[in-house]
Amino acid sequence: FHMDSHELVARFLEECKRKYPKSVYFYALSSSIQGWLQNFEAALYEANVGLQTDPNNCELLYYKAVALRLIGRD
Repeated sequence: FHMDSHELVARFLEECKRKYPKSVYFYALSSSIQGWLQNFEAALYEANVGLQTDPNNCELLYYKAVALRLIGRD
């Protein structure tokens, strides 16, 4: 990962999620990257999709809470 290239990482994670749709790790990373890109609705979506696979994942719950707060729906 080139963590300074958020757009490139976001595109790479899209491929990873297509290849491994049940891996919550990629949804957590994608939610985080979308947050860095200030796409808070997209960050919320990614967290919610990951939570469908693992509803108790603390990292995804945190990203969801942050996104909700930043879009004013906390």
